[in-house]
Amino acid sequence: MNQSDHILELARHQRVLRAADVRAHGWSPQLLIRLHQAGKLQRFALRRQAETAGSNFIKRPMHIGRLSVHLWRGVFVVEDFVIDGLTPTSRPFLTAKRIDVSMPWSSMFHREVVFDAIEMTDWDMYVELYPDGRHNFPKFTPDGPGNPNRKWRVTSAYIRASGGEFEFEDHGVPWRTVARNLEVIISRPNLEYRGQARFSNGTVEI
Repeated sequence: MNQSDHILELARHQRVLRAADVRAHGWSPQLLIRLHQAGKLQRFALRRQAETAGSNFIKRPMHIGRLSVHLWRGVFVVEDFVIDGLTPTSRPFLTAKRIDVSMPWSSMFHREVVFDAIEMTDWDMYVELYPDGRHNFPKFTPDGPGNPNRKWRVTSAYIRASGGEFEFEDHGVPWRTVARNLEVIISRPNLEYRGQARFSNGTVEI
């Protein structure tokens, strides 16, 4: 398959380029601009799909400012990530400037999805509790009982969240606490998860 054939194949999948454009312009600036636009449309569609799937799973609006995919390396980069609060006017539950996810494709041959590294930087988590028992913590587990016969397993080997701030506020008492410069590390060296957390300049207000 020559270069023109590759471009035509891309056009069929992207639905942006026309075969006549390739034949007329070859590798012209106009064609390169169209290829760039096709890539932007594909990334936009993937980002919207990720936002929709995540929002449906946690039953809370989720937003992704930018999504980069390095397919061959199995690396996904999420920027300007937001999980909304209880209402559209509430303070967000989570904001993160960047999340890097690494997933080796080789694990899928063993019916496993292994995230060998997840790193979140410059993040802020806000948890609030109301007098009637309501809280803003999303539900991160699927509805219904687990499937004991499922053939795929999902695990994470290493998770690190750095440069963060965690705030808990109880509106009923009321009182609040803030942990600044927070770093959380969770790893799975064998069959058990182990974690540690450290922070500085924390405050408690009653």
